[in-house]
Amino acid sequence: MKKNEKEIIIRDAITAGTAKAFRNVTDGTPLVDVTPIYDKSEVTYRLRGDVDAVLRNIAENFPVGSRDVLEGIKSCRAAIFLFRQGVAK
Repeated sequence: MKKNEKEIIIRDAITAGTAKAFRNVTDGTPLVDVTPIYDKSEVTYRLRGDVDAVLRNIAENFPVGSRDVLEGIKSCRAAIFLFRQGVAK
């Protein structure tokens, strides 16, 4: 892992989707990678990258594109629906 790179697991799809929307201002790459984790009874999300910067941006209400946030949330919620349908395991 890189110097500022961390990994955390969260349960909230909205927070995970919002985290996906934040980008590096210099090169436009995502600050964190968000990966759904399918357990026996729930879906959680692994955030890996500059987690501290993303959490700080969320706490400070940093401006981010609403479309980017909605697309991030949609992809994280889709993991829940796939899990419920038995497609993702």
